[in-house]
Amino acid sequence: MKDRNEKFRLLALLLVSAVLFAFLAACSCGKTEPGRRREKRTEASLPVLTAAPVLRPTPTPVPRATPEPPPEPTQVPTPEPSPGPTPVPTPEPTVEITGLWRGRLNIAPLVAVELVKALGSFDMDIGGIEFRGMEVDFTAEFFEDGTYRTAVDRGQIDDCIDVMIDNNWDIIKLAIIEYAAEIYGKDPSEITEDDIFGSGKIIDIVGVRSWSSLKTMAGLLKYTMDTKNIAKEFSSGGDYRIEGSRLTMSGFANYSDYKVREEGGKISISPAAPRADDIGSKVFPLVLSRAG
Repeated sequence: MKDRNEKFRLLALLLVSAVLFAFLAACSCGKTEPGRRREKRTEASLPVLTAAPVLRPTPTPVPRATPEPPPEPTQVPTPEPSPGPTPVPTPEPTVEITGLWRGRLNIAPLVAVELVKALGSFDMDIGGIEFRGMEVDFTAEFFEDGTYRTAVDRGQIDDCIDVMIDNNWDIIKLAIIEYAAEIYGKDPSEITEDDIFGSGKIIDIVGVRSWSSLKTMAGLLKYTMDTKNIAKEFSSGGDYRIEGSRLTMSGFANYSDYKVREEGGKISISPAAPRADDIGSKVFPLVLSRAG
């Protein structure tokens, strides 16, 4: 029993010695140089082994394409309504002019022109002369074969000139006196019949020695005026053609194209394009009534 206790003490001693030895060894390994603080080693202070960096080429950035806007939807034009059938113009009805027509022709513009020609060298102003009652009978006949005939009475033209002289005698007399006063340098009140009718005077016409004889002579103006020309211009014949209201007459007056209007059983004839400088155009329109 004593021996076994001795064995237990020996074993305990060995264990204490082993522990002491281990402690001393540990203190020896952890001993630092004098004055140097022992550093506490942490995971951060331990050397870290890292792999060498691998160099890779920097990729070139690819520009981002701007997306194109989507195409606008195609505008489909609204179909226009189909035009209806083109209206066919209604032809103008042709004026029925076949037959005989009668009317009055105002020859005043034509007589005025002939009067100026007849006075000749007297250089008298006829602006104050009135041409009243200067109408003559006019007839026009259109035949079915496309020909026509018009006529005026020359005797009536001569009668119109006599009426014109009677209506304007005082004006004509005063015009002669003023003309003589200008020639002689006198006042019109100082002009005598001798100043006008004497030998070598203003009016030196055989047989004309007074105002009364001059008036008789003035009546002879109708023989010096070309009344035949007036009659000829409106007394003619030739071919005609009418389409709608357009009338073509060859040899009538100073025109060939005329327009015709029908109203109330009468027709009115006028030049289609009258000229402003044509005295003859002033006798139109001719208003005619169907004869019979």
